[in-house]
Amino acid sequence: MPNCSNCGAEINGAQKFCGVCGAPVSAQPVAAPTSTGSFKSPAIPQPTQGQRKSKKKILIPIVCALLVAVIGGGGWLIYSNLNQNGASMSESSNSQPYQPPADAPPSTALAHEHLFYEADTMMAYARMAEDSGVTLQAEYVYGHALAPVSALRFCLDNILWLKGEGETVEDIVSAAPYGDWNEIVAVGLGSPMPFYFEGLLYDFQDMTAEATACYKKAEANPNFVVQDFNYLKSMSVDDLYELRSLVVEKELAILDEYTPRAHLYAERTGAEFAPEYHMALAGDKLKEGNSIAAAGSCLNAVIANPHIPDCYATAILLGSQTDDPEAALFILNEGLWAFPSNGEINYAAAMVEYSAGNTEGARAYLQTAQADAELSSEFSALCEQLLGQIGG
Repeated sequence: MPNCSNCGAEINGAQKFCGVCGAPVSAQPVAAPTSTGSFKSPAIPQPTQGQRKSKKKILIPIVCALLVAVIGGGGWLIYSNLNQNGASMSESSNSQPYQPPADAPPSTALAHEHLFYEADTMMAYARMAEDSGVTLQAEYVYGHALAPVSALRFCLDNILWLKGEGETVEDIVSAAPYGDWNEIVAVGLGSPMPFYFEGLLYDFQDMTAEATACYKKAEANPNFVVQDFNYLKSMSVDDLYELRSLVVEKELAILDEYTPRAHLYAERTGAEFAPEYHMALAGDKLKEGNSIAAAGSCLNAVIANPHIPDCYATAILLGSQTDDPEAALFILNEGLWAFPSNGEINYAAAMVEYSAGNTEGARAYLQTAQADAELSSEFSALCEQLLGQIGG
């Protein structure tokens, strides 16, 4: 295994930047992983305590031109490659869709049994992704495992309270991890289930308008599948406690493996699943001059749906403006693995190479970017501009 020429750390053969110091590796085509029906990708080393962290900014003026090109109109990023389901899987993508195993519960099983099954199988998928180094895709799937389980548990807490258990809902929640819908939405940005279970609670209290508003938010999410948890209302207190124990056990088992990133929002909108929403926030923060918050919103956009390459590219370039560019390099490594032929991501890689003084590497990435038949005219112009700067 080769070593970084700058700090001496070991470099995986398909890695493009050192995970310790951020120094670029010579630009070579990303090797396709061996196909075994599951995630196989190069590991992405992350800085650990005691390792040197570079504070060099990798910003050059053309980044500003890119941001003007892709962010505008109130901060909304226009995604030409979004289909009606909010996701685009290019033919050149290494990103793999979720494939459930064959041992699904029978159709007659209760809804919570299906929810447990989905959580278990998504956890297995997330482990494969994490072990392979695609951390953002792992985080996306972990969130889809955790948020529905936490939402079901908090729903049970509220039903028990409505049935006379405890003086307050907090008495029922007790030591459970999350006792607020905002927190639960935040741990699984792409999940519709918190809004569904909140609507169910309103439904149980005959608050039709509030229930309808929550259901509409759940149904707006392309990940939503029609559920039927109405049987929870007629369960006895003892049965509810028994089910709650199973849900808490599942919730804690997930959290034993996965620590969610903080994505708290002051107010839930129901649009947290949509990358466009986070990119709109990024645009607003950029206009305010808060590049760090803008980069965080771009990262949220990737986590909300890691199958959209535009999010990677913009997050990389915005992240490069902060005082800790390792985050941008981390996203870049994963983006290049998931979408090795994507023009926007390769342009971002070229920017990073050029900023590091590696003009040959920048030129190689620009050639890959320009070979993308779906590259927008804005990005094509930026590629030409950068080629002109490096003499290509």
